[in-house]
Amino acid sequence: TNPRIVLWKAQIYRRFHRWTEAEQAYEELKKERPNYWLGYHELGVLLNAQGRYQEALQAFQAAAAASPGSALPFTNLGALQFKLGNFDQAETSFRKSIALQPDDAGYSNLADVLRARGKYADAVQFSQQAVKLNPSEDQNWLELGDAYEALRGKTKQARDAYLRAASEVRE
Repeated sequence: TNPRIVLWKAQIYRRFHRWTEAEQAYEELKKERPNYWLGYHELGVLLNAQGRYQEALQAFQAAAAASPGSALPFTNLGALQFKLGNFDQAETSFRKSIALQPDDAGYSNLADVLRARGKYADAVQFSQQAVKLNPSEDQNWLELGDAYEALRGKTKQARDAYLRAASEVRE
């Protein structure tokens, strides 16, 4: 009756790539606790790992609907929407995630989407936020470098960001 026990069981199966047993455990969890958002979220992670993207999308959407105050489902929903080329939806999901819990990964993900949409100046601003929140994360500097590189006349800033990314990797 404890949903965490069933969740742990499913996660263990997933870690050992025992997809069928993991999915059965998540289905069991959904039956016992139909509003338990973490169960839907973890099912989305499982389905995404198997390349079952449309099903994963539905699971992440259910998780976000069941827990609209949690950033994590919106982050993973945005990542999958971005992977599927749904840039408008991904931007909306990442913005919701940041509004709920501002963190460097959320800002960096949003910058990546904006850069893909050709909104380079906006991408720079969000990349700068990511760097400000976590300056020791090399990926944040790399994203900032990519955003600067897309802008005309920002070659020096791009180079500086890439050099900082390399420095953080060395650290």
